[in-house]
Amino acid sequence: MAILQALTTGQLLDRIFSLYRRNFLMFFAIAVMPQLAYLLMMSVPYLGIWATPTTRYFFLIPFFAGFLVYMAAIAVSQGATTVAVSDLYLDRPASAIGSYKRMLPMTFRLIGLVIGYGLLVGLGMVLLIVPGVYFALTYSLAITVMAIEKVSFSEAMTRSKDLVQGNRGRVAIIYLLSFVITYAVAIALGIPIEFVAIRLVRTMPVAASLLSLVTTVLANALAAPIGLIGFTLAYYDARVRKEAFDLHYMMETEAGTAGDPATVQG
Repeated sequence: MAILQALTTGQLLDRIFSLYRRNFLMFFAIAVMPQLAYLLMMSVPYLGIWATPTTRYFFLIPFFAGFLVYMAAIAVSQGATTVAVSDLYLDRPASAIGSYKRMLPMTFRLIGLVIGYGLLVGLGMVLLIVPGVYFALTYSLAITVMAIEKVSFSEAMTRSKDLVQGNRGRVAIIYLLSFVITYAVAIALGIPIEFVAIRLVRTMPVAASLLSLVTTVLANALAAPIGLIGFTLAYYDARVRKEAFDLHYMMETEAGTAGDPATVQG
């Protein structure tokens, strides 16, 4: 990844899988954190089995607390994956812990962006689907922009729109790839687990449900990095094409002044 250059669609896809394969443990460690929060959150209702009708409502408190933790973990995890890919792309050391540490100060900004993006796409889907697809593609790089350039919500959305212009086909392919891999992994893990769950459902229904939940969590953790890796590479590819990022970064590197990629001007 040391050579910065414009990529064909085939090269982009190849680098997505190459990066993921070579750094699997790091990406999995980043992606599994919000999934563990989700697992804890979804496990809370099962505790209500041993509760009385009076105390059962108290389990709503840890459930909603878990939901807030899950949302924060999702947002920070996406940012952490992004900066990890950015470091690898620029031939810098990358780690799961280091990436999380860099994103923690931006937690609330990232949460706001994740929620805002989700609401915008959701509203677009309600409006005959096509606007939702448009919003999903147009603002797909907003998380990447915010994590790398440390900008505000509006700046991240505007910059994403500018970078995606002329590259929607690539972004759509990344979305499709992420969708296909997510379901493929879920099916691959789900089929053997389902046989076990069927045997447990009559005698141990709670264990069967938890087993299915763990399978979902594992599948999500395995598949989640693919799309984020793709969007980060697409971000840099757009900057190379539109802003000659490769030339400017190379000159700053040779001059010994290369720092934050966000400061490299096109």
